[in-house]
Amino acid sequence: MDNIADDIRSTDVDLTSILNILKDNTSLNDAKFVNKVLQDASDSWRVGFVSEGGLTILINGIAYLNGTPNKTNDQYRTQYELLQALRSALSIGFEHVLSHPELLCLIALNIDNEDVAICTEVNL
Repeated sequence: MDNIADDIRSTDVDLTSILNILKDNTSLNDAKFVNKVLQDASDSWRVGFVSEGGLTILINGIAYLNGTPNKTNDQYRTQYELLQALRSALSIGFEHVLSHPELLCLIALNIDNEDVAICTEVNL
């Protein structure tokens, strides 16, 4: 996954594979891949992502990086890519997120990021 093809279509990417990538200690290249898939995904694919627990897994990855002291440049960039992926996943509308109340708490806890490097990159 070193090179991310510009023509990735989410319908060509197995949802389970994306969830498994996020469950592991996500590398920068994996985070870029997931971000690209979610950016290009159809709304129905994103709804499936949310329904299968993708937001929770994604937010847990962000939370892990939020709590990492002395982050490396790759960890900052991974966190940025995961936040961008979260933004793409949330573009389906909050009605889907509201059906998962535990996500609202996780989002609130992890979007309020005081890390200046991340906040300026992501425009929080």
